[in-house]
Amino acid sequence: MRNEAQDERAAWEMVLGRLLDVLLIEALRAAADNAAPPRLLRGLADARLGSAMRCIRGDPRHGWTVERLANEASMSRSVFFNRFRREVGVAPLEYLLSWSMALARKMRARGRC
Repeated sequence: MRNEAQDERAAWEMVLGRLLDVLLIEALRAAADNAAPPRLLRGLADARLGSAMRCIRGDPRHGWTVERLANEASMSRSVFFNRFRREVGVAPLEYLLSWSMALARKMRARGRC
């Protein structure tokens, strides 16, 4: 991928895009394997959890609660909470907090706060 990006040969952007697609597919395949440890990709690979995770990432200031996220995932609160924790490795609001902190660190590094 690095060579493709650095060389900038004809259609390099298209080739790089396809390589990234293949890497994403392979990561999702590995994440979908039940033997894989809980992590971000396992949550994103799950259609319902992925929907809630995209909500968090798209609007972390929204005031998300487990109930609201469960509604986004079309699940009950308890089922959502347990599935999220099992697949992602942390509770939903822990994930929200860590995402918010990552954004804050990024803003601080850029001198925005």
